[in-house]
Amino acid sequence: MSTVFRAPSLEVLDVKISKDFKPPKGLYYNILLKRAIEEEGENTESKTESKYEPEVGDLIALTDVRPRRIQDLNRRKRSYLIAIVQGKKDEGSDRVPILSSQLISFKKPDRAKGEQGDKLFIVYLSNLTTNIRIWKALNSDLEYANLNIIKTVLESDPNIGEIDCSLCSFRETKTNVAISNSRVIVQSFGLDNAQQEAVVSCVATRECTHRNTVKLIWGPPGTGKTKTVASLLYVLLEMKCRTLTCAPTNNAVLGVTKRLMQNPGFTFYGCNNS
Repeated sequence: MSTVFRAPSLEVLDVKISKDFKPPKGLYYNILLKRAIEEEGENTESKTESKYEPEVGDLIALTDVRPRRIQDLNRRKRSYLIAIVQGKKDEGSDRVPILSSQLISFKKPDRAKGEQGDKLFIVYLSNLTTNIRIWKALNSDLEYANLNIIKTVLESDPNIGEIDCSLCSFRETKTNVAISNSRVIVQSFGLDNAQQEAVVSCVATRECTHRNTVKLIWGPPGTGKTKTVASLLYVLLEMKCRTLTCAPTNNAVLGVTKRLMQNPGFTFYGCNNS
């Protein structure tokens, strides 16, 4: 919210109630947006902002001013509303379907009567598509849904720092060999200690035959999760372990793939280094 003054925005020309409008929660509207072609003659900043195209899942604020600071959104006269874009506009139309948090009060300008009407803008805040997918996965309402994996990941584990299970650690097995080999491999990837231990811990879990469990690699943005996962995939590839990699977006999959291909010694299946 502190960067709202840089957020793209568009002026709203009209607001109509959707056929799905069912208060108090189903506050569905179709809004008509002012396009770039109509903003000719205005300053360059307005033209840049008008290039914004609302997408499904966009979280937007509706306000009667173009915000230049956070305080512009929350004023005594009229506070902002929150809405989410429900779909793309129909072909040949600039109307965008949205679901609003509150009733939208808007008086359309009447040029014939010389009435200016209300000013209203949408301001892009974030896109919730990935968050919605995660929420649906964690809150499955299917009658026979198996939530054991989710519960295992989210459950607090007092032994979270341990790499091996107690049985594996008591004797030399292929698990110990796999752990040693993985340590040697990841040392050349430029990972920090926490990232290396994450890779080794996953390898130990995969090799252990005494228990079934799930590993969660978590960290704030910029902490190297993609690099860690790519390094783990490389180690598993060296172990001849077939691995399925999934992500909420194509860009995320491509990011992991790019990182994997950058690891030293990586080659494509069926290809040599040349």
